[in-house]
Amino acid sequence: MASSQDTRGVFETSQIMALRPELVREPRPHRGVAEGSNPRGFFEPYRVETHGAWQAINGYSDSPDRADGERGNVWLAATVGSIARAFVDFYNAVV
Repeated sequence: MASSQDTRGVFETSQIMALRPELVREPRPHRGVAEGSNPRGFFEPYRVETHGAWQAINGYSDSPDRADGERGNVWLAATVGSIARAFVDFYNAVV
């Protein structure tokens, strides 16, 4: 699943491991902290991106070898719940 030049890190790989673990190739690559990356920025509700920023940090934010399916299940539940609430809020705002 992961190659040496893609954007899949611990977040994306964990979710795939939760949904379709057979799609994740082993061994998963290890990547150090990307130069110019701000790991604290990944934990805010919204993130402002600068054009070209992903290319400037080699296209990844962290290491897929830290991924696991249990973490992926937690993130999937949070993501689906958040998106569902956003749809309900949007519907209630326009109706």
